[in-house]
Amino acid sequence: MPLCTNLVEELVLVDSNVRSMRETNTETETETTSETLLLPLSKLKSMIIERIEESPPQSWLNDFTSLKELHIRDCINLKSLPQGFKTLSSLQSLSIERCNEFDLENSEDQWKGLINLDSLTLRSIPKLTTLTRGFGNLICLKELRIYDCPSLTHLPETIDKLKSLRTLVIFECKSMDSLPKGMISLTSLHNLEITDCPLLLLRCQPDTGDDWPQIAQIKNKLVRETPQDLSGLL
Repeated sequence: MPLCTNLVEELVLVDSNVRSMRETNTETETETTSETLLLPLSKLKSMIIERIEESPPQSWLNDFTSLKELHIRDCINLKSLPQGFKTLSSLQSLSIERCNEFDLENSEDQWKGLINLDSLTLRSIPKLTTLTRGFGNLICLKELRIYDCPSLTHLPETIDKLKSLRTLVIFECKSMDSLPKGMISLTSLHNLEITDCPLLLLRCQPDTGDDWPQIAQIKNKLVRETPQDLSGLL
């Protein structure tokens, strides 16, 4: 399916190529003379990008000035965020999932404009080793969820700038071996869940764990290993 556009406030690109993405703005403008008007890209509120062949054109996102929700999924050749990403000042929710070549370290500057982002989900990104230093610019971020990132070893110390962070979920990040000391200053962080991160399990034990001082003040915290299902062995 090369290109699919909703007639209201959502744009969906599935199995699309870069050429069709470049032509999206032209298509939208030409449709304005027909009886069924496509919403201008500047008015779009939600967008899904799934299984595109290449990274989007660098300037392509400049027109999405009202975009509040963006989901990027299964883009196996996506290596970094396009430069236009930093113009998405209205973006509130972002998820990036199952992008095998994606590397946040190549996208530091692109986070600077996301001044209203309050929810970020990263899932199944095998090359993710840490979050870029630009991550500290997400001063409105309230929820951070990281799932199944096997190469992730740590979070940056700039996490101490996320004064609005309320919920942090880290799930199945088996190489993560420490928590940043800056977490102790996150007074708004009330919910912490760390699941199936074996190197953090001992470090987060009450009183004895090396990382316990960073999380002791968090009201709701859960650090656990998921019980293995042994039924098939009986």
